[in-house]
Amino acid sequence: MLDFGRWSSSDLVGNSLRGVLAEFLVGRALGVDPRNVRVEWDAWDLVTVDGTTVEVKSASYWQSWKQVRPSDIRFDLAEHQSWTSETDTFDEGKSRPADVYVFCVLGCRDNPNVDPLDLSEWNFPVVSAATIDDVVGDQKSIGLGPLISRIEPRHASSADLADAVAAEAEVTLESRGGNSVALPR
Repeated sequence: MLDFGRWSSSDLVGNSLRGVLAEFLVGRALGVDPRNVRVEWDAWDLVTVDGTTVEVKSASYWQSWKQVRPSDIRFDLAEHQSWTSETDTFDEGKSRPADVYVFCVLGCRDNPNVDPLDLSEWNFPVVSAATIDDVVGDQKSIGLGPLISRIEPRHASSADLADAVAAEAEVTLESRGGNSVALPR
């Protein structure tokens, strides 16, 4: 099993595993019990102790393969028909079901030597699903620049991520009339 882990899970900068690592790091910062096993394809990535649902999006300027220049950062924001593992059901319409989105950006444009285990190399823009819905509507993706200039997320480090998520969760709750569940459009 150890050999399998080394073979399959040693590249923490690659797109697939970096996303899982980002979910883990955000979960730790939010106090999510690490013994709760990750559910792939669930309607959201994390649920905090107070029930806030969180979608984690990850990107990096530099990947594990050879690059001539840094990557342009884009995040998927598409509404989708969500599946919930607890009920094994799909929502009837499309929505952004999480209360809060945490965008995890690893590294900086001018340094290709990133260490994904160094929390100081991550930036965490945080925004409510309600704000995303209001600002971008049915837009399917957004670049980092427009995310910052149009949506104006809260910028957090891992140390203050829990406070930023709690504040943005309040925005979503108010927008949804106190209901944490997104209504399909």
